[in-house]
Amino acid sequence: MNFFVAVVTIDVFSLGLIFTEMLIPFQTVMERNMTLSQLQNGVLPKARLRKLPSEV
Repeated sequence: MNFFVAVVTIDVFSLGLIFTEMLIPFQTVMERNMTLSQLQNGVLPKARLRKLPSEV
C-alpha cells in the first residue's frame, strides 16, 4: 500500500511540473532549470508567479 501512495505523489508532482512549464514562459534553458530546481526543493518561484495573468 505504501508503494502506491509514493507513486501517486510522484505522479502529482510531475503533473505540477508540466503545468508550470505550460504556464510560465521561459526565455532560456537556464531559467527553466533554475525554476524547476526551486520547485524540487519546495521553493515557489514567487517572482515568476506574479507575472501570470489573474485568470491562472
